[in-house]
Amino acid sequence: MPAAVAYDLKAFQRSIAALVERLGCRGCFSGADCAFQMERNWVINEKLEVSPAARAYAPDPFGDAALAGFHVTVSLAKEVRFDLNKVQAAVEKVVGQLGHPGCCSGFDIAFRDEIQFLTVSKELDVQSVG
Repeated sequence: MPAAVAYDLKAFQRSIAALVERLGCRGCFSGADCAFQMERNWVINEKLEVSPAARAYAPDPFGDAALAGFHVTVSLAKEVRFDLNKVQAAVEKVVGQLGHPGCCSGFDIAFRDEIQFLTVSKELDVQSVG
């Protein structure tokens, strides 16, 4: 994401609202794991115009060793991830913990489903742990 979005909490929250429409449900993350990375690689052409460099898709958004220490993973409880207003409020609280409360402070943030283990008893009762 461009710095103009990453360093503006309200723009970041609006971008999440725009994203969830494309994920399938306008009111939540629809169970999707979402990672937000800042544009870091740039190209300057012969006219001195600056544009972001194209990045290839990488399955691990934090695989780049050069970014070590600049990412955070946030697990969202079911009651949060399925409510866009709560997701946006959670984003605000998370970025407040990272440093400056109005931006991501240079961190890449991955939002994931709350980690859970499901167990099934011999009576076929399913219980969630986590």
